[in-house]
Amino acid sequence: MLAAYTDGLLLLNDTASDAVNTAQNSPTLDFKAHYWTSTDHYSNYFLVNTGGSFYIRRAVDGGASASVFNVDSSSVSIPGVLNSNQANLTTTSSDGVVLNSSTAALVGTPVRYSPSLRFTGRAWNTTTPASNTINFIQEVRPVSGATTSGSLYWAYDNNGGGYADWMSLSSAGLLTIYNNNIKTTNTAGLLLTNDTASDAVNTVQYSPELHFRGHRWTTDTTVDQASEWRIYNQATSGTATSSNMLYIDHSRAGAAYVNAFNLSSGGSGYFTGALGASGAITGIQGVYSNRSNLTTTSTVGFWAQETTASTAGVPVRYSPTLDFTAHAWNTTATAADNSINFRQEVIPVSGTTTSGSLSFKYDNNGGGYVEILNLGSNGGVTIKGDITLDGAVSGRGGINAIGTIVSDRAGLTTTSYTGVLIRSNTASTAGVPVRYSPAQIFTARAWNTTVTAADNTINFKNEVRPTSGATTSGSLYWGYDNNGGGYADILALNSAG
Repeated sequence: MLAAYTDGLLLLNDTASDAVNTAQNSPTLDFKAHYWTSTDHYSNYFLVNTGGSFYIRRAVDGGASASVFNVDSSSVSIPGVLNSNQANLTTTSSDGVVLNSSTAALVGTPVRYSPSLRFTGRAWNTTTPASNTINFIQEVRPVSGATTSGSLYWAYDNNGGGYADWMSLSSAGLLTIYNNNIKTTNTAGLLLTNDTASDAVNTVQYSPELHFRGHRWTTDTTVDQASEWRIYNQATSGTATSSNMLYIDHSRAGAAYVNAFNLSSGGSGYFTGALGASGAITGIQGVYSNRSNLTTTSTVGFWAQETTASTAGVPVRYSPTLDFTAHAWNTTATAADNSINFRQEVIPVSGTTTSGSLSFKYDNNGGGYVEILNLGSNGGVTIKGDITLDGAVSGRGGINAIGTIVSDRAGLTTTSYTGVLIRSNTASTAGVPVRYSPAQIFTARAWNTTVTAADNTINFKNEVRPTSGATTSGSLYWGYDNNGGGYADILALNSAG
């Protein structure tokens, strides 16, 4: 045959249409067959050109015919189900339905969308009132460039108002859900729901899980290892007010999941490991560090860490602070709420031998933080206020106080009770038979009026000096020093009186 179309069978109605008979159908091509159920039946399939569309229709036992397939100039309609039945498929992908943009892209037309797959439903609008069409489409939108790519888009239209994108899946695997113009109303973007009701037997129905999977290379065992996280709602059976839990669990290399964090509906959050944050951590109900099975090994419960290394240009970097804020009512003429703030932070010291201190500071209503206590890395304590003690105080280093040290114990009678204990805590030995007590030092200052006028320190100290022997003893000594010139004994009281 030639390349031109040639009639093999022509079913012709050559009667022209007119204003009265606006269409002249073609004769039909019929296919009739019989089949048995409990009795004989027959069905007719026939093909007909209605002037504007081509139909395949079906009738059973001489009844009215119904369309099963029709084609017009722009679309194909199938009133029933379209099946793509392919036999002997294995693990190789095979096309079932292809929606193909068959015209090549050009420099002038660099992108051509695929045909869309449209789903149309109908709903009754009780306001209009009228039937409205609800339309969803699915289509590929390519991206032109040095490396071409594209995304599979889903869009929505309500009764011809125009399509709006609501989800896309890019060729890089990025799923984007569009939920525009929601303003300040909480609106679900992705809902993972278990809608099976609980009952007396199945008292809890967990939500589906949201999974995140990545891979990492282990440097010790040199193998690939899968790392997985999951989030889910772990409903809790109990009273009507019992809390529910949001769980975040972790699994490594296919092992069982281990809980890393859980959040209760009451607002409490629990970390099973250390909590790290680059910003401030705010706890409305409190921040807890609950760790189980601890023994005698120190384990981090809370860590405020400066992660940027010091340099020659920035030789000192303070730690983040741990702040405590309370409120008190100020009863003066300008009565108002005042904030009472305390702060802890590490203050490093740069030098040939680095050191640091743990500083405690106080602020009243934003007036500025002032240090009130400092714990040095050498064990020394500096207190810039009065010290009131309900019991004995013991210090291996010096205890420095800008204010008064008070040992305040109630209920004492005629039994001696230690108020301040200054003790040499290392036992003497045959090699070191005598160890003096730490000294108690009193320092005052006086202005030296000589030619080299300057501030001078005036120092008195007292200390116990033991005596080794068959019968040990000792004396309480007082010494004097003028401006660092060296202590000289001025008084001694021995154990014999």
